[in-house]
Amino acid sequence: MAIAKDAPEKLHKANRGLLRMSERQLHDFAATPEKNLPVRKKKK
Repeated sequence: MAIAKDAPEKLHKANRGLLRMSERQLHDFAATPEKNLPVRKKKK
């Protein structure tokens, strides 16, 4: 998120969709603490 915010020209091709996010959205997403992120479910 920080790269998309500060140096968008360095983004990988697969991550170009981040450029459509607003500056505020990028900041909010980057500021999310890890403990508040959803936990992935294990495959059965």
